[in-house]
Amino acid sequence: VRVFYTSTQISETTFEFYNKIMDKSSNIFPVNIPNSGTFDIGYTIRGGEIKNMEIDLERYSILVQTVMDTNGNLILKLPRESFDSQIGNIDENFIILVSKENINAENFTQIEYEEIATGIDHRTIRIPLEEGDKWVEVIGTYVIPEFGSIAMIILLIAVTSTIIISKGRLSVRYN
Repeated sequence: VRVFYTSTQISETTFEFYNKIMDKSSNIFPVNIPNSGTFDIGYTIRGGEIKNMEIDLERYSILVQTVMDTNGNLILKLPRESFDSQIGNIDENFIILVSKENINAENFTQIEYEEIATGIDHRTIRIPLEEGDKWVEVIGTYVIPEFGSIAMIILLIAVTSTIIISKGRLSVRYN
């Protein structure tokens, strides 16, 4: 749109018009933690829908499967206790990768995102998406659990065994 006030004073802006109804929904998606339950990620998506979310413990990332009917965006409210990108106590940028094809590292393209809110408990980011985008990977520096429930059970058994064996070896002599 171009607006003329005088022949020398001109103002311009651009916008996109969609002739499809764009769904905007705000929900919570429970993300499975292997052998430990779930944690919730809040999200809002415009222009499509989320099919699935899962974590990749090896890459410290969250994989989001989407179906994008039109250009839009994905807003994720990431809980700091479960997923974050920090070095020390300083917030670092997430790495955002998007793919229109099957999930394969060679098909992903890194894109820019906007951090729209930062708090003690959450970081909220807005990721622009295009029609046809199928996968979004958000890479951070931390994904729980560092130690899952099975690791905690093994640790508990090891400590208990050590205590029992130590007590069995102790002998008290009375004179």
